[in-house]
Amino acid sequence: MNAEYAAATLADLPAMWEIVCLAKDFMRGQGLPQWQMGDPTEAALRADIKAGTARVMRRGSHVLGTMALVFAPDESYAEIDGAWGATLPYAALHRVALHPGARGTGLATAFLQAAEAEALRQGCRYIRIDTHAQNRPMRGLLAKNGYAQRGGLVLKNGAEKGRPRLAYDKVLIAPDTKIIAPSYAGGEY
Repeated sequence: MNAEYAAATLADLPAMWEIVCLAKDFMRGQGLPQWQMGDPTEAALRADIKAGTARVMRRGSHVLGTMALVFAPDESYAEIDGAWGATLPYAALHRVALHPGARGTGLATAFLQAAEAEALRQGCRYIRIDTHAQNRPMRGLLAKNGYAQRGGLVLKNGAEKGRPRLAYDKVLIAPDTKIIAPSYAGGEY
């Protein structure tokens, strides 16, 4: 699917909010309690836009996906039941949602890859994200795109404060990085 990744503007807010509401409805229909206690709110999306962290995928003038790409520590990620894969400074992905018409088109993968490319351009080589244990579509998307499940965490703020989530992360490698395997001086493999 040919779509453009961009920083969101206030003009994108109505479409972003519609996508989040549709995602909440989808989750509710799946019996998934994630996003059913109020968050994310339209005010949170507006705050993301004003903070410069809101991102969208759009085709022409149509917004097809929304997320927040935050280059700041997340209080909920300070302690996990498990261990993060790295201790590097990280970007966090939050409030990831797609329009139902974009599901199954590869847009979710393209959206993650675009956020990863932006992180690399900003000098950040590490991303963290969390999701609900029952959110199989997101868990599948993360696994398919090389994110490792690192354990569990408890949300420290928002309407879902105190609720458990699964912690995922990915160390990013710049596309022009050459990975050289160490030579093996011993006999046969």
